[in-house]
Amino acid sequence: MRKNTNTLLILVVVILYAIVTFTCRKLEKSMLVSTGEVRGIETNYAEASGMVVDPGEEAIQHGHCYGTSSNVSVAGTRTQLGKPSAGGFTSQLTDLTAGTKYYVKAYISSASETVYGKDEISFTTTAASLPVLTTAAVTAVTFTTATSGGEVTGDGGAPVTARGVCWSTSSGPTTDDGRTSDNTGTGVFTSNLTGLTPNTTYFVRAWATNTAGTGYGEELSFKTIAAIPPALSTAAVTDITQNEAISGGNITADGGVPVTARGVCWNTTVNPTTADSKTEDGEGTGSFVSSLTGLTGNTTYYVRSYATNSAGTSYGDEISFKTGAVLPALTTTAITSVTSTGAVSGGNVTDDGGSPVTARGVCW
Repeated sequence: MRKNTNTLLILVVVILYAIVTFTCRKLEKSMLVSTGEVRGIETNYAEASGMVVDPGEEAIQHGHCYGTSSNVSVAGTRTQLGKPSAGGFTSQLTDLTAGTKYYVKAYISSASETVYGKDEISFTTTAASLPVLTTAAVTAVTFTTATSGGEVTGDGGAPVTARGVCWSTSSGPTTDDGRTSDNTGTGVFTSNLTGLTPNTTYFVRAWATNTAGTGYGEELSFKTIAAIPPALSTAAVTDITQNEAISGGNITADGGVPVTARGVCWNTTVNPTTADSKTEDGEGTGSFVSSLTGLTGNTTYYVRSYATNSAGTSYGDEISFKTGAVLPALTTTAITSVTSTGAVSGGNVTDDGGSPVTARGVCW
């Protein structure tokens, strides 16, 4: 009987020891790690501290977990600092969003469970500022185009979501004026300015946008090249008849602005202009064919191609030609009043052939 009592007593002691040991371990695990403070807060970065009280033998990872909602856990974003040892540690919290509230707490993990610091703390990142950038020099200036760009040297603490250059004929251009859109992010970019007006002064600035707004680089100015009248040549005159002919021209350069009218002009005196007879044969550069009509037969004409843009009208080389002439058309009148030494006849000129009849009569 005494032997059974001793056995029972030993069993009770073992059970009590196991309960106490388990309870102590649970208590010890709740104190394994503590959350410290957050410092060095920037727009997208902060540092969090923590303390490993007792890493235990099974701990294999430690760090901080953080997020924009409370009750953060290792299932979300976290740092991983490896196998812990007793003492303080620091985590770098990166890729944060400017002006945003975050929650953070320390953790320590074994292969089977994770223990968190008792306190979850919060902090708010610094609000973003406007991007910092410079404007690139303006180059390759033509009648209607130019090249510029810029360099975004600082994103202001928030991603640059748009960038480019803007321009206007007034100082202080903004993105409400003419602008380019040249990708995102920081760094160097190149911009092509198009649709400009010749012989015009423009003001240009680089721009970049983040959540804080749009920042601008320094303002530069430049002047586009002045437009000139088009360059062209006159086509040879062909298919000449009594009152028609074919010519045309070839516009080899538009002078920097669109050609809005083209054709050939002609007169019976030298240096014909668009104030004289002319054709209208479309617009733009390249070759064109013109039909000259309403001419007078057996007449010398002078013809030039012409082209017009906003800078004025220019002319091709002058070519002369002569329209064709045909014989007059006429009939002979019946012979009357016949005598031994004479008779009466005559005729009727029904068509002068395109030229004045200068002599007429009958022959026998």
